[in-house]
Amino acid sequence: MKTCAKTRKIVPLVLALLLLFGGCSAVNRAAVFGTNGNETARRQDVLTVEFLDVGQANAALLTCGGKSLLIDGGNVADGAKVTRAVRTVTDRLDYVVNTHGHEDHIGAIPYVLKQVNMPIYCTRLTAGLIRLKLEEHGLLKSTKIVTVESGMTVKAGKFSVEFIHVNHSIADSVAFAIHTGLGTVVHTGDFKIDSTPID
Repeated sequence: MKTCAKTRKIVPLVLALLLLFGGCSAVNRAAVFGTNGNETARRQDVLTVEFLDVGQANAALLTCGGKSLLIDGGNVADGAKVTRAVRTVTDRLDYVVNTHGHEDHIGAIPYVLKQVNMPIYCTRLTAGLIRLKLEEHGLLKSTKIVTVESGMTVKAGKFSVEFIHVNHSIADSVAFAIHTGLGTVVHTGDFKIDSTPID
């Protein structure tokens, strides 16, 4: 399927609306964009966005160019569900990025890390909360956590992840603009409109 400039501009809006209002099945494919209809080429030349059914879209999986990126990890009770959902989509998980440190976004991360070890990119407060969870599970020494400030962009394989400050009921919350060669995906995470923010 060929993409055009107009489609690339609409993709972030559509994905943000799906995140806010869409229901999810166990794995719900929201969008697939590629530049070549050839099945052998599509695996390397395609961007997929999967919303994992772990509550209010508290986990999403992007794949592009043979690399995969998990956004948030879902609740502690959803560890097995997230791991199963990831395995139905890809045989590997390369990176994790976290929007904020609430339990329903970081709780399942230790259970996913027990299956596959990969670096975690998150803000300072979120990193501190994740470190406590990893310490409980004996995974702290074997896990690479990269602390990122809002406004920064990190390169994670085929993904350039821009951390964007948002207001929420926990400090250090971010949204993501995830740039790939095939388009940009905007993932808002949780946020609230606050006319007098504390951070």
